[in-house]
Amino acid sequence: MSCIAELLLPIYVSYNEQIDHALRWYIKSLISDLDIERIKIIRPGKRFTKIQVTGKEASVACKFLEKEFGKKRDIREISDGDTVPGRVYKSSSENLLIDIGLEDLNNGFVYLDFNAFLERIFKGKFKKIKIYFNEIAPEDLGILKNFPLYVNIYLTNSEKIQGSATVDLINTYRRWIDSRLDILFVYGATRSQVEKAIKETGHLRDIKAVRRLAFLEHAIICRWRTSAKGLIPEIGPRLGKAKLAFFSPRAIARQKSISGRQNRI
Repeated sequence: MSCIAELLLPIYVSYNEQIDHALRWYIKSLISDLDIERIKIIRPGKRFTKIQVTGKEASVACKFLEKEFGKKRDIREISDGDTVPGRVYKSSSENLLIDIGLEDLNNGFVYLDFNAFLERIFKGKFKKIKIYFNEIAPEDLGILKNFPLYVNIYLTNSEKIQGSATVDLINTYRRWIDSRLDILFVYGATRSQVEKAIKETGHLRDIKAVRRLAFLEHAIICRWRTSAKGLIPEIGPRLGKAKLAFFSPRAIARQKSISGRQNRI
């Protein structure tokens, strides 16, 4: 028995045998408790990746993967209150535009209010200083195109589909803020490539953990006093065309404290 799924799984790197093997292994690890014989990548793409799953529980696997990654869908499939996986497509100081797999991208983004996102992340944090949200960009949180997240949908009478970040994502950022540790984000590399780059540059001692966000997206949790920004020129060249960004709670606190004093002068 087999089934075919078209997943919202962007492959924006050069596709070769190594990437194919890593992708099949990654997908297989997500459904390892199911009776699956084979996974075939039919067509990788910059938005959707088409796969074939073969095995006794193939249909169950396809449904799980569509729920995990998202899928190509019609706007009529979206209901108020749904929580769906997506990817950041564009970002600004006002909104994150989230691709949730709608076929018509002209009217198919979910608009996530970035200021509301920041307010939820920083609520109750840095009590002794004032954080100026208008001075924080998505990049300051490590958020670039293809950042994976789940989004809560709420429909309005406007032409735009509105959404909000899930509690899980908010809590993840709040934990990172509490830890005061830097986070280095990698977009466009497999986990093995990231780990190899860390080892080859001698920075294994500076890393607490590598957290997989999706197939090509990872969050490297730095140890105390390790600068994520400082790791970029070290690790970046070994990751080819991968894009790197960082989130430094301590740096944001310092910068916003300084800018806050300047604004009051």
